[in-house]
Amino acid sequence: GTLEEKDYEILDSIIELVTSTETMLNDSLDFVGPPKGKRKPVDVVKLLKGVRRALLPQAKSNGVAIKLESPAGDPPTVACVRRRLRHAVLNAAQNSIEAMAGNGGSMSLACRETDDKVIMTIKDTGPGMEAEVRKNMFRPFFSDKRGGSGLGLALAKKIIQDHNGKIIVRSNPQQGTSLTMQLPKEERKL
Repeated sequence: GTLEEKDYEILDSIIELVTSTETMLNDSLDFVGPPKGKRKPVDVVKLLKGVRRALLPQAKSNGVAIKLESPAGDPPTVACVRRRLRHAVLNAAQNSIEAMAGNGGSMSLACRETDDKVIMTIKDTGPGMEAEVRKNMFRPFFSDKRGGSGLGLALAKKIIQDHNGKIIVRSNPQQGTSLTMQLPKEERKL
């Protein structure tokens, strides 16, 4: 027989559920498994451009503008497993978009380097975070969003730590959020 409108809606929600379950499962495996992949020098500006491109449709539909701020001169590079670092930045940036959903706003992706670090910053004009949320934001399975797996930021933090880096978050209610990822320039021998 033919499918009716409501059948399509049911199929759509099943597909959505399977997709989000798959994402959560991959995140979980990434979270508990050992860091996979070989570290190679990665152009951080190119990485941020790719993240911006990937998030544009979601940002547009949520009324969020994404700006990219890159330094003049040679782009900073960092020794990393590209796929994993991209995943960390993507998760953190996606979190910003979701926080602003419905109210619009803007987010900036920026990078710069110091003598010994490459620093990436994701800044948004969203609602900011209460102290309680800030305290728990990196805890696996903690989420203040309906339907959130609570693994995005926990995984981002783990990936950055696996690369000998650290994440710093500054956020206050009504003042937006700034998340900074610092990675060492030269890969220290583990």
